[in-house]
Amino acid sequence: MAKIYYDNDADLNLLKGKKIAVIGYGIQGRGQSLNLRDSGLDVIVSELPGTANYEQAKKDGFNPVSAKEASAAADIVQILTEDHVQAKVYKLEIAENMTDKAVEEDRRNHGRAERAGRPGAQDV
Repeated sequence: MAKIYYDNDADLNLLKGKKIAVIGYGIQGRGQSLNLRDSGLDVIVSELPGTANYEQAKKDGFNPVSAKEASAAADIVQILTEDHVQAKVYKLEIAENMTDKAVEEDRRNHGRAERAGRPGAQDV
């Protein structure tokens, strides 16, 4: 039987003081960004200028930046772009910023084979 986790099972203090980059402000990114921020965490959002999601992020009180800028500033990077662009965004914008302190979190687990061999980053 599957184990069900509840709020009491997680220690939010582990994320306090860390900057979390959410790359992509679509259906996954928006919900997670808002939830993390509402939980008191430091969130930086990446979205492409000129898109509806960029405008939504601004309406929601974020100042969207490039994936390169967000990943450079972050301790934790969530890659929540559309599946078919994840590897390209990673290679062109994120890879160089993934140091031994950075943690990469890809919620849908796509594109990992494309990112094999990146320097120091940890998958969660």
